[in-house]
Amino acid sequence: MKTIVNIVPSWPSKYKKADCVFLFEQIKNLAIRSENYYIIIVGYPVAWYIKSRKNIFLEKPITIDLPNVKIYHFFYVNKFETFLSFYSKLKILFWSVTKNHLQILIHAHFLNMGFQALKLKKDFGVPFFLTEHSSQFIHYFDYFKFSLTEVNDILNAAEQIIAVSPFLKNDMISQSSIIDKTKIDIIPNGVDVNKFYSTHETKTKFNLLFIGLITQRKGISILLEAFLKIQNIFDYTLTLVGDGDLKQYCTDFIKINNLENKVTLLGSVDNNALPKIINQHHVLLLPSFNESFGVVVIEALACGIPAIVTACGGPEYIVDQLFLGEVIPIGDIEALAHAIEKVRNNYIIYDAVKIYKNVETRFGWDSITAQILKKYDSLPLN
Repeated sequence: MKTIVNIVPSWPSKYKKADCVFLFEQIKNLAIRSENYYIIIVGYPVAWYIKSRKNIFLEKPITIDLPNVKIYHFFYVNKFETFLSFYSKLKILFWSVTKNHLQILIHAHFLNMGFQALKLKKDFGVPFFLTEHSSQFIHYFDYFKFSLTEVNDILNAAEQIIAVSPFLKNDMISQSSIIDKTKIDIIPNGVDVNKFYSTHETKTKFNLLFIGLITQRKGISILLEAFLKIQNIFDYTLTLVGDGDLKQYCTDFIKINNLENKVTLLGSVDNNALPKIINQHHVLLLPSFNESFGVVVIEALACGIPAIVTACGGPEYIVDQLFLGEVIPIGDIEALAHAIEKVRNNYIIYDAVKIYKNVETRFGWDSITAQILKKYDSLPLN
């Protein structure tokens, strides 16, 4: 039995159930489908969290109730201490939780955790595997202040690398000097097709849905302006699910334009509530400026509804056929308004069963976990 040590920068908790929920789902589904022992180490950046939430020290990671999964977490002071105090704590914790295990493999999620995995590899001789999820690889240079040399060291030291979309793979290659480009494979994020599926809800109005952070990067202002253009053409409604720094902007926009009866700002919801919400709508809208993948897109498609997305990286990799929805240019209000009208006028072409089958084959956890487990099995372990 292998021991897979997952090092992650965040994790769902009581107060932030959406934090890295895609990692929670991935590791849970890997654990269900294999006999490997999964250790999850979560590092919480206290200074950043204190600004955004009051209950940081009460936050406990949501557990995975399986006998082959164990979760540990600790706090560090800020992003700059990630590479100092984080590692000193991580090194002690790693040794204590793996000292009685054989055949250990580190699976680092995101490049900043790959930095930690590289140090563990040097100190303990344990191989590591890197999955990159970030929508902006250049973010590591700007925000985390990585040098090109540090980025290259991490990528070249990793035994295997996964990018969640072709766009992200190309971005990683173009932004670095990785020696062996063939070790970067594309394995997308997955979706639980036993949880997300069509319930064939009866809908009287044409209901539009957005799920995600309420931020400029997600194209919220573009979305609201497009809705304003079409809201009198047909009996449309719009539901915004999520939270973020433009929440007040949305509230003001709705009030100023008298959209209280048409636009609902729902706030953050538990992932378990999403299937019901999605099934009450006709189409998902994700007009992002950049997106490495777009898990919410495959969740919506699994429920049998089409998606309108921007050509911003990952989403167009998902919505790659007409029966799945529409792909529009980034930041184009007119194109989004037109796409909504087009989807409504041609809604008969969107077959919920056909859409579901496409997602099940490409993104269902049976397929995705099989690919990851094959990677685990291909690596020589100590």
